[in-house]
Amino acid sequence: MIPLLLPITELSLSHEDWQTLEQVISELSQTIPISCVIGYGSLFNGTAQPHSDVDLLILSKSQIHEKHLIQRHRTFEVVHIGIRRFMAMLEKGHVCYVPAMLEAKVLYDAPNLTPRMSDIAQARYQAGPSATQDSMFLPRLRSRISTLYSDMQDSLDNTATFQLLHIQLISAFYTYLCTVNNAWGKGEKHMFAHIELLSESAHKRIINSLSVSREHDKHQQISALLEEHNVLITNEVIRYA
Repeated sequence: MIPLLLPITELSLSHEDWQTLEQVISELSQTIPISCVIGYGSLFNGTAQPHSDVDLLILSKSQIHEKHLIQRHRTFEVVHIGIRRFMAMLEKGHVCYVPAMLEAKVLYDAPNLTPRMSDIAQARYQAGPSATQDSMFLPRLRSRISTLYSDMQDSLDNTATFQLLHIQLISAFYTYLCTVNNAWGKGEKHMFAHIELLSESAHKRIINSLSVSREHDKHQQISALLEEHNVLITNEVIRYA
């Protein structure tokens, strides 16, 4: 049995969740030589909903990177990563794990590595996303957005294709908005709230584009959004190495 470090009183977990958590980690320890167990996400930062899943990070001395989905009364999404590999991911500015480590709860840490990991994550977070350090990232992203926008124009009579391109373009624009604001992106559940925080006008345009029914009206809202933020590539030539 893996002895968990934190008592249930320090976590926003029900007694049932805690017992299931202990059971899941015990089961995993039978096949994984566990060095660290880290909990992150809504269940560990106090924002969980009744059906929120449980995000666990299992670190070991292997170089593996795999995911386990375990179904109980909640879904446990367990990522198993080698310690060295995870350290490298933090140092490179992994878009998920760097922000996650800032609010993570250490449940088990045999080699006492998590203080160092937290320091690395904190330093990388303050430096900003790695995309902002790539001079070609924004031009490539603007090129991608311009292509999606053009394809939307060509798909006004094809509802299914148009809807798919619409969602892809919103996601790409969100990445653009994060990059120009040197902000770390959020997951899908928190994306729209984050867009509103970064730009109220962009949030309003995007919500309007999702609310209207006609493809032409959706396209008008997206056009206004991209023109307002000067995202579209017009006469520029982008060369990639």
